[in-house]
Amino acid sequence: MDKVRSLGTRALSVVAGTSMDRVRALGARILPILLAVLIFAGAFAFVRWWDLALPSIGRPTYQAVFLSNGQVFFGRYYDRIGPYVKIVTPYYIQQTGDTTDPSKPGESRIVRRGDELHAPLPEMLVPRTSVLFVEDLSDGSPVAQFIAKDRP
Repeated sequence: MDKVRSLGTRALSVVAGTSMDRVRALGARILPILLAVLIFAGAFAFVRWWDLALPSIGRPTYQAVFLSNGQVFFGRYYDRIGPYVKIVTPYYIQQTGDTTDPSKPGESRIVRRGDELHAPLPEMLVPRTSVLFVEDLSDGSPVAQFIAKDRP
């Protein structure tokens, strides 16, 4: 009887050991996948919410960014690490007037980007290769004063 009991206990321990080995093997396969997912999620959050902008101390508040296609945007310019620069709260000059009568001078007005039909976000990423040059606006500039008053 003691032999049967010891055989049963041994058989039970072998079965229990086999299932524990399976759990360990499954954990060994899942752990690297789980670790990779956590690293990917952390990297995504880091890149998404950290701006990767180079620090700039003592610069004027607003800049004029001249692009290679002739457009000019005004706003806060951030020189980022990577292929894009960032313009926060961008404004541009919109020409209005009668296009059929060239003798009438058109009017210019400053428009905040974001008020368009497609309602873009208040940040704009521009390819670094499209930027011709950037000029700082003085605090006395009419454009800078308008932006300071109109800020959302």
